[in-house]
Amino acid sequence: MLAALTAAGAPADVLTAAGANAAVEPFEVFEENWETVKAFLELETCWTWLVPAMGRPIRSGIAASEIRATLEVLLPSGADLRQTFLDIRAMERAALEVFLEQA
Repeated sequence: MLAALTAAGAPADVLTAAGANAAVEPFEVFEENWETVKAFLELETCWTWLVPAMGRPIRSGIAASEIRATLEVLLPSGADLRQTFLDIRAMERAALEVFLEQA
């Protein structure tokens, strides 16, 4: 994200804030979940945003079509597309809770 902000010419205070938010602790991902996590991370630019007339923009989720297209490209043949879709939706719900807490 920092690279994208820098390329877009973001001001120094925005870059500093983004850098502070990027400093998170590493976490373990079980091997059987790795493909799902990779797909979820690839969807980082696909969030739908709501921009109210007054107030800050908020994320509302990821379009199902974006998830499906990403899974069709990334998952190995024979992978359970339906279950992975549901797993990503669960990750999306958890992420939305965190985003709302940070707002």
